[in-house]
Amino acid sequence: MNANLKKVLMCVLSGVLTVGACSGCTSSNKNTGLTEDGKLLLKMSTTPKDVYEPGYTRSMKSYEDFTEYYKTAHPDSKGIHIEPNFSVFNTKDYAAMAIGDQLATYYKVPLTEAKGIMDAGYAKDITSWLEKYNYLKGMDEKIEKNIVRDGKYYLLPYEVYSVGIAINHDIMKQAVLTDENADCAKLIKESSENFQSTLDTVNAG
Repeated sequence: MNANLKKVLMCVLSGVLTVGACSGCTSSNKNTGLTEDGKLLLKMSTTPKDVYEPGYTRSMKSYEDFTEYYKTAHPDSKGIHIEPNFSVFNTKDYAAMAIGDQLATYYKVPLTEAKGIMDAGYAKDITSWLEKYNYLKGMDEKIEKNIVRDGKYYLLPYEVYSVGIAINHDIMKQAVLTDENADCAKLIKESSENFQSTLDTVNAG
């Protein structure tokens, strides 16, 4: 793992952890950010092994590397403990998990959910760390505007993928569709009993 990436990851995780602990407003000690033996506890959103084994394997290796790096960078500390978190983000359960202090220290969310997360206060201002380690240089403006609030950055883009659309020309012909038709999907459905649409994605870990 690149040394600069290790440094910014450590700083970003620590920042998000602070927000997670404060936003829950819990009176218990379950979300103190420390293990019972005093190690820094990091709960990391992780792809389950049975979903995508290569991604899971890479994550486990990264956690091992980062744990060793932390020991070297902070020899006077008690170390860190990284706990995989296999919960998958969905809008239905997110609020309940946040209120119940169940969010991982680091978790992945779709870019479309960034505004709601910032509005709810579940993301930490990480601007200084992104600037320090030069992560803002060359960032796409369309992505950038979704993770900034009042000039401050609250999320870190990590993955971009493309989505393609496949068109079945036979069904289009059955529906007698032309470029002038405004309600294409509706017309296709009405004209073909076998109409269905799918969007397949591959979880890259």
